[in-house]
Amino acid sequence: MTWPIQKRRRVPGAFFLAAIATLGATAAGFAQTTAQGSAEASSEPGSTSAPAGILPVPEYSGDVWERSFLLGDLDGSRTSQAEQGIQFEIDVIQHLQGVVDGGRGTSTKYGASAEYLLRLDLQRMGMLPGALITVRTESRFGGSANALAGTLLPTNTDLFAPLTSEIDDDVDVAITELTYTQFLS
Repeated sequence: MTWPIQKRRRVPGAFFLAAIATLGATAAGFAQTTAQGSAEASSEPGSTSAPAGILPVPEYSGDVWERSFLLGDLDGSRTSQAEQGIQFEIDVIQHLQGVVDGGRGTSTKYGASAEYLLRLDLQRMGMLPGALITVRTESRFGGSANALAGTLLPTNTDLFAPLTSEIDDDVDVAITELTYTQFLS
């Protein structure tokens, strides 16, 4: 008796990123409506400050050589979103590695990984005090020197994880963290 081989079904990366963007846009709309409602209900006239949140608002502005974020503030939109409780980051790391002598082969491989991080500060949004949602996804494409080196441990851990059945398989999108945190006091 033989068992049928089941193939993995991949979720297209564009579909998954669109779902995360929709979630962020929905939360942004809710946060904006909540912030407007709280500003109207505020006892101080002209008060538009958002409620204090769990996460600090990052500093996006500054000189391109000194700031932590390449695209900066995007004309104030990133700071505005962070003040409403939504922080979104993309980190891309590129690798060019090769084996010169020894190992299983001698060639050069190029690969890259991308990490997408979405943080929803529900307290700052005015939805739920002390609540925080974190979604981290990763994607990977290209190759690495891991299979060429012939070592017991991977030579490049960034392109090694998340694990796939075949070494150096492309990963469209993998959810590597989905966390709901609720502070009680």
